[in-house]
Amino acid sequence: MFPGRNDPCWCGSGQKFRRCHLNRERAVPMSAEEALNQHRAAWSKKYCLHPEAGQKACRGGIARAHTISKKASLQRIGDGGHVCQLSVTIPPRRGLHCVPSLQRVGLNEASTFTGFCARHDNETFGPIDRNYFLSNSQHAFLVGYRAICRELFGKTIYAEKTTPSLRELDRGRSLGTQIALQTQITHFQKEVDAGLRELTRHKKAFDRVLTSGDFRPAKFYVVRLISCPEIMCCGAIFPEREFEGKLLQDFANNLSAPMDCLSYSIFGTDLGGVAVFAWVGEVNATCSRFVGSLHAQRDNDIPNALVRFTFEFFDNTYFSEAWWNGLGSEARANLVRRADTGTPGIRPLHSVDALKEDGVNFVSWQVTARETNATW
Repeated sequence: MFPGRNDPCWCGSGQKFRRCHLNRERAVPMSAEEALNQHRAAWSKKYCLHPEAGQKACRGGIARAHTISKKASLQRIGDGGHVCQLSVTIPPRRGLHCVPSLQRVGLNEASTFTGFCARHDNETFGPIDRNYFLSNSQHAFLVGYRAICRELFGKTIYAEKTTPSLRELDRGRSLGTQIALQTQITHFQKEVDAGLRELTRHKKAFDRVLTSGDFRPAKFYVVRLISCPEIMCCGAIFPEREFEGKLLQDFANNLSAPMDCLSYSIFGTDLGGVAVFAWVGEVNATCSRFVGSLHAQRDNDIPNALVRFTFEFFDNTYFSEAWWNGLGSEARANLVRRADTGTPGIRPLHSVDALKEDGVNFVSWQVTARETNATW
């Protein structure tokens, strides 16, 4: 039985039924233009994530900063001023699911976010933006800190803006579809809230290292490549399974538990390319075990393992159009399947074998070194 007109709506939005889902099946469906405008408005949020941010400390306005350097990295794989990304259409046409498709993104927009003022962006990340990347605690920490901040920035947007927008996707749909969609969105909201809580906790741990200037608590694992990778990425995850499928932590089924968080970036340098895994403190045993499972791979197997990992877990991923066009149909379908999140922020459970060798070759990278200060 449905609530009365002035009772709380059944969907859990907190609004009265008459202002929320009463006669929702007669409402005008959300248009692509409306959804796109909401998406742009959400990502127009601007604030400084530096731990000392404030009116007196911040300078130069909020910067549109690249999480992957445009000059040092993205330009190396750009074609005609753009790179490519697999992303979904907004809004999805069928429920909350839409297969991602190839999108071209301008170099000025790719990987950017507005999470630091100009002063704090320049001062904080100057050591890695203006110098060669070195496999040491400071450089790995800064690469990881940028990834953590970008992930927290995006998760905050999902919590504040995206979830309310998703709840509008059932306008003009049948009651059964409304119930199914709202149930999915409610579960998604719980995952977002849990992820935001854990990212906030890890961001504070990174903040303490940053403000202390002592980078020794930062742990890293770096894979060096002989040439510039055609794929670049920056993000952070709560690793649930290692590369051979063994369970590390169960985030999806235990949202109240604290989770270890691992940052990951892959980008080009003047000397080739690097994949950087970073985390703070030995207490994050899950991170050590995860990178240990990668370290157990042969040099020849690591490049494709990195590609599987990148497309399986990270949406802030960009790549060369020429590389994509040169892939066979099986390889492209494999990566589209891995990038299939259903709708922004909603991802089906990853299979136990998601990171295992599947016999598909994506790249011809050569590993020249593996460098770490971690133990496992």
